[in-house]
Amino acid sequence: MLLGPWWVSHLLLILMRPASSSEECAESTGSQEMPRTRRTKDGRTFVFDPCTHSWRLQEEKEAEQSTADVQLALPWSQFNVSFEGEFTVAGAPILLGEDPARRNSDTQQHADTGNSIWDGAVALAKALERAPWLVKDKEVLELGAGRGLAGLAAAALSARRTVLTDLAYCLK
Repeated sequence: MLLGPWWVSHLLLILMRPASSSEECAESTGSQEMPRTRRTKDGRTFVFDPCTHSWRLQEEKEAEQSTADVQLALPWSQFNVSFEGEFTVAGAPILLGEDPARRNSDTQQHADTGNSIWDGAVALAKALERAPWLVKDKEVLELGAGRGLAGLAAAALSARRTVLTDLAYCLK
């Protein structure tokens, strides 16, 4: 296969271009953005350098400063809903009853996360309500259903068959 003269000249321009310094790169990429970071299992933190397109180990002082303001999870629920008849999907109330009693931490499995109704399940149930064609006359499988809100919403929206699965402690 022959390369056209435009392709060869373009390739030569790329190869002969002088490498820019890291200061120039930081100025051109806008150093105001939050850097991409990854933390490994052993606790080390790596930062992505867009200039060199590589990851570098972050110094301990840098890591302490950058993670001090980061919040990893919301400590509260975004949706304040009751599942004793007030929450409906397509006009049908979703009845889940009261939250189950929390077990002692010594007897919990996976922190008993399956006993919670997560914000994502509430959002998914309402999103399906706005787009019922996604589940109508279809088979739905919810993995890790927990209390089953999303699966129950799919069933209320005329899914042909709905199967909810989770760990044994959630099925009681």
